[in-house]
Amino acid sequence: MQHRKIQNLYYTGVMKIICALPLVALAFSLTPLSAANSCNHPYYPATVGAVWTYKITGTVNQQYSQKILSNSGSGFVVENRFQDISTKNTIRCNADGSLSQTQYSNVSGSNVNARVETISSSGVAFPAANRWVVGATWTYSYTIRMTTSAGGQNIVSQGTVTITNKILSSERLTVAAGTYNTLKMSNSIAMNMTANIGGQTVPIRNTTNSTSWIASGVGMVKSQSTVGSSTSSTELLSFAR
Repeated sequence: MQHRKIQNLYYTGVMKIICALPLVALAFSLTPLSAANSCNHPYYPATVGAVWTYKITGTVNQQYSQKILSNSGSGFVVENRFQDISTKNTIRCNADGSLSQTQYSNVSGSNVNARVETISSSGVAFPAANRWVVGATWTYSYTIRMTTSAGGQNIVSQGTVTITNKILSSERLTVAAGTYNTLKMSNSIAMNMTANIGGQTVPIRNTTNSTSWIASGVGMVKSQSTVGSSTSSTELLSFAR
């Protein structure tokens, strides 16, 4: 019974972590940019202190915020703060105008804390600005090792996360924060991992399919996601910088 309780707690915690990880992520010029502006991406504004507030409805109903904590000119740190967990991500700004997330999120919160080690990564999270056209596709992936505290035990899991994006169309969209000219994108996040719990190997396989709307100068304004039979919608309530 204790083993099953720990396993359930671990799985619930991992599902929270999956939902907290960037979708575009959730969610740019091929000409090299100077350090002064290379970290202020048109579709991911990285002004220090910028704050996005979102509302999630569906399987989970809550608000969360995203904030730019620092920007060195070569990279920036963004914090996602949910009701009971938070993540911090380091984004690298490349000379070609693209963005890469070389370190997957560490997660802290009630019941489950996770330390994530990125073993390897490939691809870019956001391509250069002139590649943001209808029909463009890109994929980036990570091999990660995650140490999770659940039920008083440390559980180590390892595997891959692969994120595939495609720009479907342009669309004018109204949300709580305002009306925006957006690019509509499809996103797929596939997680394929295994964990050892009490001597048993437990598979963690999950695919999140979502549609996101991204506005230049703002970032994500809306996302609709499906995980198995569960659906949720995320909408921008406010954006300040």
